[in-house]
Amino acid sequence: MNKRVHITSLQLVLAAAGSALMFPYTFMPILRVPPANQDAWVVFLLSIVYVFVINAPFIYLANKFRGLDICAMNELILGKVASKFTLMIIALFAIFCFIECMILTVMFVKMQLLAETPEWAIVLLILVPTVYAAKKGAGTIARLAFFIIPTIILLLIIFFIIGLKEMDIAQIQPILTDSTPWELNKGAFLTASRFSEVLIVVVFSYFLIKKTSLYGVYLKTIGVFSLGYLLMLVPVLLTVGSEVAKIANNPYTLFTRLIAGQFFRVQSINILGWFTGVIIKLTLYNFIASYMFSRVIKKKPQKFFVLPLAFIAFAVSFVPLLRKMSFLNLIKSDLIFPWIVFGVIFGMGMILLIFYLVRKKKIDKKIKEELQYEDDRENVLNEKQEQALKDKG
Repeated sequence: MNKRVHITSLQLVLAAAGSALMFPYTFMPILRVPPANQDAWVVFLLSIVYVFVINAPFIYLANKFRGLDICAMNELILGKVASKFTLMIIALFAIFCFIECMILTVMFVKMQLLAETPEWAIVLLILVPTVYAAKKGAGTIARLAFFIIPTIILLLIIFFIIGLKEMDIAQIQPILTDSTPWELNKGAFLTASRFSEVLIVVVFSYFLIKKTSLYGVYLKTIGVFSLGYLLMLVPVLLTVGSEVAKIANNPYTLFTRLIAGQFFRVQSINILGWFTGVIIKLTLYNFIASYMFSRVIKKKPQKFFVLPLAFIAFAVSFVPLLRKMSFLNLIKSDLIFPWIVFGVIFGMGMILLIFYLVRKKKIDKKIKEELQYEDDRENVLNEKQEQALKDKG
């Protein structure tokens, strides 16, 4: 038995919000969803409502099963056999997120930074710190996020201030004139459906300090994510303009290049912030996938699966079809990723919620029994640790 590590609410908030910011930091998909014009900031504000709706089933269940991990939650609701199926879906979803992020990162580094560097070297540059952190576990990942994500948000604030002189309010005018309610809602739904980080909140809630409010953590995560997103989206719209930004490979990088003439090395600092944030995102999804496999198979620890998943990502990165620009545009589009996220997060969340409500009384009783078992287990481990320290002393 291994003692459960504990993380703080702030660490989890920064990890989940920071991970969610990496895709808009990389290619800002909101600029391409309907209405694909200057009202993108309105679409984002509306998308927050959809995020709450899509995430509601999973967040409610995670709070109800507070103190138990996502695997125990699935087993209590569906039983040991059926839960294996849902846990495998979550594991495969985490692998999908891990590999998609890996491919996008490699392509971006290749195009923007290291055009002459072999791709295998770029992949290793990304995977080595990812594997190291994922093997160290939830505590290490949370501590890394605690130091890295605030630095990224600080950089976003600094770049926003530097770019104020270049911003023109006319770039987002006229407001709502060129957009229909249907377009705004469709764009908001597709944007919200990209928010897969509720899975990070749910999985890592098991490691939270006991007295922490999960609802509070979730709301703070959405708040930090929204702040960071607007710090990127608003300056891009007010400087570059929606028409140019939506055809750019990396709109926010384009914005930092625009203001780089005033301040030396702004562009390099932006890339450094982005790269460290991507490492956090990759590490989180590698950990989730490996954690799920360890709980399904149960004969191997979480760290055993970290390296094999990294090898899979390494191999997939060199599949010829996946290295084409057409595939990059496909995974950046709204044809695949939002619908997979919606199916797993909302679809599976609703299925679990329905089964829970049908068997609520019986499951609630089992929750109390499992929580008591967890408390007893923690006490035994604490006593062993204290005894070991006394023996050393």
